[in-house]
Amino acid sequence: MMILHHHQHIHNHCHFAIVSASVQYPLELIAVREEIKSFYSEDDPAKRILPSVQGYPRPYNIEEYLKIKAQQAEDISKRNSQGKSDKEIQRHYQFLLTQVRTLEQFSIDLCQKLSERDDESLRKDYIEYIMAFKRYKSDKAQYREWTVGERKEELERIEKMNKEKIKHTPPVWSKYLKNLPEEVLEPKGMKEELIAADFGSKNQLSRWREDKVRANYKKLVDLRKKNPDVPQKPDYPEAEVSTRPPKLHVRKSTATPVAILYQRRRQKQIDAETHQRIKQQGMVF
Repeated sequence: MMILHHHQHIHNHCHFAIVSASVQYPLELIAVREEIKSFYSEDDPAKRILPSVQGYPRPYNIEEYLKIKAQQAEDISKRNSQGKSDKEIQRHYQFLLTQVRTLEQFSIDLCQKLSERDDESLRKDYIEYIMAFKRYKSDKAQYREWTVGERKEELERIEKMNKEKIKHTPPVWSKYLKNLPEEVLEPKGMKEELIAADFGSKNQLSRWREDKVRANYKKLVDLRKKNPDVPQKPDYPEAEVSTRPPKLHVRKSTATPVAILYQRRRQKQIDAETHQRIKQQGMVF
């Protein structure tokens, strides 16, 4: 009991130290990083703990939070301006704005990392659902280069065949062959080329999902053919440009479709409506 009480005391002390640091140093990344993370981990704005912005209107999203940080930089600069020359005030203000930009960059990087992780998770989930409910011959390797959107469309097509109780037909595989280097580039490389061609800023593209990246990249390919002034495709090292993948021998699961469905269910990553439709049709077989 004494040990548990001691551990609770240490936890409370550490929490108080973090909160105190964020209040005392509201523009320091190390002091407010947990606040920034909460915008991506906590859906309920009321549950987010944001001591560093007390006294300001409560932000409901990361954009509002960062605007407050910019305002804090200005407010701190004014409070500390007494007895300083204009040059000193300006230098200190620029330093504070640099801290704000560091917070913005941390938010962008975090958003991109989570977006890429979610895309990969969705890609895996859709494949598991397809493999569980299709009734035509195929293996996972045949969907390897499919985008999230293409996998979602195939799952919806399978749902329709199940609902109408018609014979399952495979997709038109030739439609999904991706032999051109432009089409098999990793999204990261595509984003870099799109930024170079002024399709958007790094901040904007970090929020794009894979489907949108690939759709805009196709536009860039067409634009390069028409306009020689558009930045051309760089020479990637051989390892960065994949060729058509070799066929993988994937052992098909012996578990029932319903078992796979429940094992792989992630409510936050596959919309509730799609999940409900699949669940209802799971016993049709």
